[in-house]
Amino acid sequence: MKKKFLVFALIMTLALIGLNTRSGRAGEADILVNKLVEKKILTQDEAAQMITDMLKEGPRQNEEIKTLVAESAKEEAKNNKQVLPSWVQNMTLSGDIRVRYQTEDVNNDTNPRRDRWRIRLRTGVTSRINDQWGAAFGLATGGGTDGTDPISRNQTLTDEFQAPGARIDYVYIKYTPVKDMTFMAGKIKNPLWITKDMIWDHDAMPDGLGGNLNFKASDSITFFVNPGYFVLKEIKETTKDPAMLAIQPGMNWKISDSLNFKVAGAYYNFINVQGTDMSVHSDGGNSRDAVNKWLYKMNSTAFDAELGLKMSNFLKNISVFGEYVKSDADADNTGWDAGIKLGESVSEKGQWQLVYNYRNLEKDAWVDWLPDSDFMGGATGVKGSEFEFSCGLNKNVSFGLDYYMNNQPIDNPTDKKQNLLQVDLLVKF
Repeated sequence: MKKKFLVFALIMTLALIGLNTRSGRAGEADILVNKLVEKKILTQDEAAQMITDMLKEGPRQNEEIKTLVAESAKEEAKNNKQVLPSWVQNMTLSGDIRVRYQTEDVNNDTNPRRDRWRIRLRTGVTSRINDQWGAAFGLATGGGTDGTDPISRNQTLTDEFQAPGARIDYVYIKYTPVKDMTFMAGKIKNPLWITKDMIWDHDAMPDGLGGNLNFKASDSITFFVNPGYFVLKEIKETTKDPAMLAIQPGMNWKISDSLNFKVAGAYYNFINVQGTDMSVHSDGGNSRDAVNKWLYKMNSTAFDAELGLKMSNFLKNISVFGEYVKSDADADNTGWDAGIKLGESVSEKGQWQLVYNYRNLEKDAWVDWLPDSDFMGGATGVKGSEFEFSCGLNKNVSFGLDYYMNNQPIDNPTDKKQNLLQVDLLVKF
């Protein structure tokens, strides 16, 4: 039946061409009809009736044939047993590739200036299983030079063309019971909103549970809450494993069409960490006791805020942002960051953005394995500046410069001074 329907559409199309040109091309339809009769797809009576009907209808058949062909395509799709399931059709692949040249020098240390070529590959798949459930996973290069850095997705080129490895970047299940409410479980993307990477490196993917809840109060004001429960370590000798409980309420206020203000406060409750050895991947900046156990609970409060202004001139956008954190440590327990952003997010040719920020992060203000890994190696007890510039070379192709100029420790800036330059070529797909 399906084949006959498609053939009928083809015959009518050929006949219409012949009728519209009022030429002998209508005979092509007769030849095709005869072939179908020979193949026993049509009977003689069916063929004769088909030709008669086509000749009677004449000019009216143009729109009818279009409808018939469309119905034929629908019938074909409906009866095709190889149609992919909806969760496969709803899969999305994305990612990026970055090639970087990096040069770095730290004064008053035992190492000479270091030059490196580095690459980063990130690719991920998301799938909407149904209206409420979804899943996502991603793979990435990373681990630094020897693969031991748990945060960095950069891979240094070294070891005589050795092929670098890839590892799981994130893998989680997503549940959206209602609109504007999402929960994630697994190795998840950071659910917390941050203005800069003073306390959270942008590559950090927490392990555990997270969520995003939004409540629209009016056309201009939206409140949100971002909760999280993150696994920090699994210790087989005890059931009291270290973990982090986070809760971040905030507000996004669209003051006008051109002015927007966003602010959030977060509380971090560290569970079972005081008196535990948390030094496996740390920078060694936090205070520890004589046997290298964490001296403080490190419970912390943080605030982020950003005020943005859209402009119609060359700048496009200008925004100022800031971040503040304070822990329960007895001393050296505060950190802050302030910056300005000019231009717009780069995705098209000719777009550009310039960002400057200055930060001062005391040694026990925050845990010493989560800050930006490029700012003095991710250490705490540091202060200094970062300059960033990026511009679009083409659609989804950009060029970037990132320059760090900072000091460690804070109370003795002449001890160590870092100068680090990164030159990036980035392609998104």
